[in-house]
Amino acid sequence: MSEQSTPEVIEPGRLYSKAEINQRLRLGPKGWRSLVRSGLPVVRLGRGSFVFTDDLLAAIRRQQQEAASCE
Repeated sequence: MSEQSTPEVIEPGRLYSKAEINQRLRLGPKGWRSLVRSGLPVVRLGRGSFVFTDDLLAAIRRQQQEAASCE
């Protein structure tokens, strides 16, 4: 993999592994936990965790709305 200075694109309608989401969005453990607390459903299969991008985008929108309502 090449090192890039900008995050990668998250395409709607796809399934990504937790590791790929973390890499693409440059999320650390706190960012991941925050998304899960915002209602992100995570599918566990064997040792892996997977996320549907439509659910991920909805969780990010909820975080934005919560942040806007606090202002």
